[in-house]
Amino acid sequence: MDNNLDNTPENTKEETASRNDESAAGQVAEPKSAQYTYTDPNAGYSSSYSQGSQNSYQDNYNYNVGNNEGYNTNYDTGMDQSPMTMGDWLLTILIMTFIPCVGIILYFVWAFGKNGNINRRNYCRAYLIIMGIAIILAIIFLVIFGVATIGSYRYY
Repeated sequence: MDNNLDNTPENTKEETASRNDESAAGQVAEPKSAQYTYTDPNAGYSSSYSQGSQNSYQDNYNYNVGNNEGYNTNYDTGMDQSPMTMGDWLLTILIMTFIPCVGIILYFVWAFGKNGNINRRNYCRAYLIIMGIAIILAIIFLVIFGVATIGSYRYY
């Protein structure tokens, strides 16, 4: 592989040898950043599969990064991200406990509304899921014991 750091036209073998002689003689050599110049080893070559779109990677990169689409999506949902206070939690729980019909409606509003506190939304969703599971289990329990009760009624 070629030395890509030292392939500029001005760096001939004689100049490189004279630089090595100067450093061996104790003279201070140029810093490496000023001494070497990088050139692209693929300059002048083109790939056969990308002849139609030379800048397709760069265009795709700018599309995904530069315009807040793709990787830089904005996740601002308009919901309140601050933590709920103890009073907010008490109000949320007491509404469901003491006013059941209104509480269920409010839980649905808080769970599926676009605005409000995100913590209350997640709590209401979890509570509604648990309540749905409890209702399904209660129905199954009543059906099983109802059938057992009706079946035992014949024997008495």
